[in-house]
Amino acid sequence: MLGNRPLQHQYPQLYNIVRKKHDPVGEVLSTPFPNLTWRRDLIGSKLVMWNNLASRLATVALTHDEDEFRWNLDSTGVFFGEITLSGSNQSECSKCK
Repeated sequence: MLGNRPLQHQYPQLYNIVRKKHDPVGEVLSTPFPNLTWRRDLIGSKLVMWNNLASRLATVALTHDEDEFRWNLDSTGVFFGEITLSGSNQSECSKCK
């Protein structure tokens, strides 16, 4: 996940026209050029979306290491969880009472 929602929800217009919807991101990014095929040509706003997504994915380094999830309690009694994605310097944090 890149951000707080799955990519299919962040980019529904791209998800709707990709041919192989269930390929893992690691498999798609395993070649120098992403291993994707589309049911339609990427033009206009869909091309802009793809370029945005591709630039976001370019900063991700996938590994076979396990991701980490930690719950912590702050001084106000609020629990917060932090997910650290192994092989990257990205983390997501969410707070809840």
